[in-house]
Amino acid sequence: MNLEAPRLLHKATKKIFNYILENYPSYSAELTKVMELQELIQNAYAVCQQGRKHLNRTGSVLTVSAFNSMSKHRKRLRLLSTLDILAKIKTMQTTDIEIQRMLEEEDVVNAIRLCLECKSIAALYREYSCISDLSLKLQTTLINIERHLDNMLASCTVNFESERFNKVVEAYKILARLDSIPEKVIQIVQSAIEDTCSSVIIKYLGKQFSATEVIDKLQHFVGQCKI
Repeated sequence: MNLEAPRLLHKATKKIFNYILENYPSYSAELTKVMELQELIQNAYAVCQQGRKHLNRTGSVLTVSAFNSMSKHRKRLRLLSTLDILAKIKTMQTTDIEIQRMLEEEDVVNAIRLCLECKSIAALYREYSCISDLSLKLQTTLINIERHLDNMLASCTVNFESERFNKVVEAYKILARLDSIPEKVIQIVQSAIEDTCSSVIIKYLGKQFSATEVIDKLQHFVGQCKI
């Protein structure tokens, strides 16, 4: 039993050695492939690292460039907006001339609309120092338009024209003062009657009384009319 064991061990060892020798070329070839693959992996890793560095550098450049482009675009938009505002302000500064032309043509409706539109624009850009004076100017223009409108209404009570009166009504409607027309008409008619009566009375009394007496009697008459 003891003599058989060494012999078997020697036989097994020899068999294993022969097996290794037989397969050594394949092992060597596979080992070579593994070494080549390892080298390829190392090269690929180096390329990836280098590429990442380039990408990071390029990304930084692109980011700065993008921010610069965005900043320039915002500045351009601000400039365009400012130019648009300045153009509107310049137009509004000459609005009173256009409104005066409209009033001369009795286009009071469009004159009011233009004035109110300019006032709305002025309210939007009130942070500009020049807008303050312009707003006051537009308010004065609107007051003048209302006076012109009152005069047109007064003329309608003397010489009524339906088309002209419709313009007046539309204008008061835009100003949200449509309810004031009846009261204004009463005041206008009353004033016209008083003026006419006063003229007749002065003409009649002037032939019989002194100027002071005429004034006293006229004031008495006006007081009686108000009662």
